[in-house]
Amino acid sequence: MYTCCGKSMFGDDQIEEANAIVRLPKDAIFEVKETIALMNSSMALSKFADVSHEMVFHSPLLIGEIASFITECGKSLGQRSGLFAVAVLLSGMPQVREYYADRGISDEILLDTFSDLSLWMNVYKEKHGVWGLGEVGWLMNHFRCLLFKIGRLQYVQRSWGLQVHVFRNRLDGRFAVFPEAGISFQPDGEMEGSYGNSDAENTWTSGFERSEQWIKGHLTRADGTVEREVTEWRAEEWEEVLNRESPVLDIHIQEGGKLSTELWRGSMEAADLFYGKTFPDKPFHAFVCSSWLLCPAFGEILPAESNIAKFGGAFRLVPAYTDDNQAFERVFGGKPDRLQDAPRDTLIRQAILDYTINGGRVGNGTGFILPFTR
Repeated sequence: MYTCCGKSMFGDDQIEEANAIVRLPKDAIFEVKETIALMNSSMALSKFADVSHEMVFHSPLLIGEIASFITECGKSLGQRSGLFAVAVLLSGMPQVREYYADRGISDEILLDTFSDLSLWMNVYKEKHGVWGLGEVGWLMNHFRCLLFKIGRLQYVQRSWGLQVHVFRNRLDGRFAVFPEAGISFQPDGEMEGSYGNSDAENTWTSGFERSEQWIKGHLTRADGTVEREVTEWRAEEWEEVLNRESPVLDIHIQEGGKLSTELWRGSMEAADLFYGKTFPDKPFHAFVCSSWLLCPAFGEILPAESNIAKFGGAFRLVPAYTDDNQAFERVFGGKPDRLQDAPRDTLIRQAILDYTINGGRVGNGTGFILPFTR
């Protein structure tokens, strides 16, 4: 029987209890059980599992460092290497359930949130031909109870961290977005290094000043690029609503399913209520998202009624590093060697290929939406 820190944790009954939440396919949970049996038979693997459990659920180390350690520990399992992480994560399900129960979080949210494990294990199987998990760091957010799926969207509460100042006009509600001082931009207003470009001779550096009388900086355009000219605004007419320290709800879009306005807006409204009730001591200032779905070009190259165009168009974009890797990965499974030969079997594939072949770029967009009820 798998143990951790001297406490019996994982017999078959406990595995089935955990699987009632994560709902893995029968052959996948069978492989998990077989892997745990192998781990139990090895003193080294048992020790690594104990240490990994402590790191995931009790360590202040960064998620990336822990994920790397767990991935390395699993390598001795050969083809089952990707299941070491699954066993470690599932060993914490009892405390996850306790956390949800203590805060009155519904079973619906519990089941929706942990459906992500099965999704990413299926991605791993499609790629490697065996069951496992590659997105260890991502799933740690779920098992540490940092991420919740509410309706269509997933949310992680954090400080925004972007080097921007967002102001709202006190009279008409329009936004003015300025990058912080000291950021390098390309001549086209993209952040230096975006799309793999690095032209040090022609880059320019942003400035930003704020006093009781004036706000001075480089205004961000609707597509997230930044003007080189300095703009001045009367400070009394504007209030700062977001900056790098602002608490936000970071939105992630689980693969599969529609993204209609009704679904994503309903999810945000429900999330506003959920976080206000469940974490009243941790108010957030905005919904934020960084995704290929926010690519500003989609407003031009996709039909106006497109769900993707409507979703991306709802966000006010801000300056951030971007490239086309995620868009091509999500839509084509990777960037084709020859765009002219890539498949055109969907509307979005056709639109991306036509736009890119003609010199356009499809990158990530980063933006925000203020809560609807405020």
